[in-house]
Amino acid sequence: MPSLVGEALDDVVAKHGGQVPHYNIFGQRHTRVPFKDRAHLALAESKPEWTRRPKHSTCTDLLSARRRADVPDLSYDVDGDGGVGPVDHFICRQFGVGVGDVVTSERRQQIVQALEDGWLDKHSFGHDRAGPSRPFPVKQRNGKIVTVDNAHELGEVYPPHPRSSVQPRFATERELRIHRKHEVTSRNAVLNASWHAANPSHVPEPPTAQEFMIQDPRFTQIAQRREAYRQVAREEAGLDPIGSAVNREENVGLGYRERPEHATKTDLAEARKQQRTQQLVETRAQAEKTWVPRDILYGVADHELYESRRADPESMTLTKLKNARKIENIEYQMAHFDREEPQKPSFGKQEKPWWTLRDGYVDEPASSSRATARARSEAPTLPASVAHSDESRSQRVAMHRDAPATMDVYPFLATWHREFAPGALPEHNQPRVFDGVVGGVKQAASYSTDSEPMHHFSSFEAIRRGGAQAASLQQQLAATEDEDRARTWRNYTKKGMFAEEADATLAAPDAAAGGAPGASRAASKSSCLAGA
Repeated sequence: MPSLVGEALDDVVAKHGGQVPHYNIFGQRHTRVPFKDRAHLALAESKPEWTRRPKHSTCTDLLSARRRADVPDLSYDVDGDGGVGPVDHFICRQFGVGVGDVVTSERRQQIVQALEDGWLDKHSFGHDRAGPSRPFPVKQRNGKIVTVDNAHELGEVYPPHPRSSVQPRFATERELRIHRKHEVTSRNAVLNASWHAANPSHVPEPPTAQEFMIQDPRFTQIAQRREAYRQVAREEAGLDPIGSAVNREENVGLGYRERPEHATKTDLAEARKQQRTQQLVETRAQAEKTWVPRDILYGVADHELYESRRADPESMTLTKLKNARKIENIEYQMAHFDREEPQKPSFGKQEKPWWTLRDGYVDEPASSSRATARARSEAPTLPASVAHSDESRSQRVAMHRDAPATMDVYPFLATWHREFAPGALPEHNQPRVFDGVVGGVKQAASYSTDSEPMHHFSSFEAIRRGGAQAASLQQQLAATEDEDRARTWRNYTKKGMFAEEADATLAAPDAAAGGAPGASRAASKSSCLAGA
């Protein structure tokens, strides 16, 4: 049979060729090589796998069988909760139970014994729920699962160190270094203190002894002296030095008296009142002998304070020092230098005029001609003291009259046409000074805004707008009245005052307003004013 099949296949290949379609991995026709020649495979020997019938005819049957095999048997239930969980499946697989197998009684007894011995404590579950973002690492070291809170359990795996029983003085090297540093610092501080005690840098000075100072005064505070004065005053007044809440004279006591000095309480109160009055009178008489008015005491105290602040009349002050230095300086100046009176400058004593002494003065300007230079040389030169005096005015006028025409080149000489020449006449059609003067008062100029109402100049927009509306309504009313008046006059000139057409024209608006003559015009006027 294989030879016949082979011969038939050879004939087919020889007849039709060995070109077969070529597809890519996506099941599509290849674009570059759409066909491939497979004729050489016709001579290949067939294998058993090519002709064997598969256990699962389709992929669906294979996947279904795999899913059924993944479901464990109910005997995998180790904890006895009625279902096979991931932990039960893990335990059974760890003890050699295959997929699809059934847990036998011997195998179950072996699993239970291992669980009782703590075999499950070596494993950790639930890591699939945290995923890669778990907050802490989990490691396994020598059969111990180490997390963040059970690192001490690694001590159960390794044997104790031989020197683990030794307790060091310092737990860390840092503590040792800090202790040594403090020890050196304290030792140096002790040496420094002992050296300074033997060689002090400063020797304390003895306390300053003030004048009239008492070493151990009786009173160290003003309150103590005030209390002593108060006690003395109480003793002089007949009282105890220190006040008490109990009055010895009024302390009757609880003892029994056969015949008391005062039989009734009224007599006792009256006697005490007379006694207190007598004591007050005696105290006043005694105090008047040594009493000084308060104003006098204040005056004496102020006088003593003022005198205690008075300076020594022979002491040197800043004012006295400045005065002495000023006198000394004046005497020194008078002894070593001569006094010269200041002299004011005089221009009349100079040989040349004062204007020729200025900086930048040119005697012969470049623009002047020979005749001008000759005229300047022949012109008389006035002294500086006479050139601008009022007394030489007539002389200057006479010199100007007799001087030649070239004298105009001397600007320093006063001429009539420079000082007394009248100004230019005003132009034509110009307002005169006295125009617009009525009754000696110059009238103000008139403008278009002089007749505007007051609301036109208001700074409030509401007032300006309301005034403008009222003025517009007033203009409309005036226009209406003018129109009626013109129509009446036209009728009067054509037909007479009592013509029927004129009566009808005048009566129609009156009837609409109520029949009264002129009522329509009054009504329209009132409505316009009401609207404004």
